[in-house]
Amino acid sequence: MSRCFKGGIQMKELVDEQHRPDQLRIVVDKAGISNLEVPLTLLYRPSDSHHPGIRHVIAKVDAYARLPRNRKGVDMSRLPEVLFEHSGRFLTMTSFKEIAERLYKRLELKDIYLRFSFGFAKLSVSPVTKKEAMLVYDCVVSVIYPPYRHFVMVKVPVQTVCPCSRAMCLVDHEKQIGKGAHNQRAEVTLQVEVSKVPGVYFETLINIIERSASSPVYVILKRPDEKHVTEHAYDNPVFVEGLARRVSDKVSKLKNVKWYRIKVESFESIHKHNAVAYIGRVKKGTKWFLSTKSFV
Repeated sequence: MSRCFKGGIQMKELVDEQHRPDQLRIVVDKAGISNLEVPLTLLYRPSDSHHPGIRHVIAKVDAYARLPRNRKGVDMSRLPEVLFEHSGRFLTMTSFKEIAERLYKRLELKDIYLRFSFGFAKLSVSPVTKKEAMLVYDCVVSVIYPPYRHFVMVKVPVQTVCPCSRAMCLVDHEKQIGKGAHNQRAEVTLQVEVSKVPGVYFETLINIIERSASSPVYVILKRPDEKHVTEHAYDNPVFVEGLARRVSDKVSKLKNVKWYRIKVESFESIHKHNAVAYIGRVKKGTKWFLSTKSFV
């Protein structure tokens, strides 16, 4: 059997090995590609505006599907093919569902899983001198289809001051004056599953975390800023456990969130090891229950 390609070249029909049955007939949970770099243009709504904002990002994409026992392989070339169809478009949160549906039809396989990892730039303004810069946060959008499930993750650097260290070093309890407290940078990882899309925006989650910590971190700090940040953090000490609880309390009040997981990791300044706390919750009806499910 022959086939006519562009230019009039005649070739024999190429074998489609992926669609042949596999002798072992074992289901493969996930098969696909990882770390594919795709330029994307995200449309999102900034927390301080009703108008959409634009972010150009280079996303690292993982794309998988569940391979049944009667298929030898996934049509790997179709994965980047579909992803790059959306590279030149403006993407909203609903666009990720369209990509998953497109892959589902093209691959003719179940359990589509997509993970988009990218740096999201947000304006950072120093608290006193108002110096502006862009702080980049690690963000992830993960989707599963069918049925469609949509997850948003942010990783946010913050500052924590140890309440115990601060209390032990007080010399004037009435005026809350002391000789110091150990403080350090920490990282909060927060992932939520939304009940409808669009559900939450990156800035919403970032703001929740930064307002729960002893202090946010900044790109530019002049001396008046550094004084302010140091004193503000000193007046707002928090353990990793307390920071996880503060974030949990705020996230549980978001209307469109039905599951979340929090990890707080403090890079201790007086220890070689780190301090860590986790909280996971799932919503059933109007109540929240413990969830041991890991990050997606």
